[in-house]
Amino acid sequence: RAVIEGARALAAQGQVQLALHVIDLLATAGGDAPEIAEARRLKAGWLRQRAAEVPSYVSRNLYQVGADMIEQGTQARFSIR
Repeated sequence: RAVIEGARALAAQGQVQLALHVIDLLATAGGDAPEIAEARRLKAGWLRQRAAEVPSYVSRNLYQVGADMIEQGTQARFSIR
């Protein structure tokens, strides 16, 4: 729970990229525990937020596809948890 709250605090302070790194401690874990599912939902939302912030088309697309994969549950196809 502390990891999620810490990541949320970072995102609320505008440090979304750092929040993404922190939330990965849970979002990339195996399993479907409620905390892991919540971490994945947060990560997908923050990836979409970063996509709207970056000027690079390639970076924007990578963030969007990452969020799509998490939301669709297809990230494992590419060895991403």
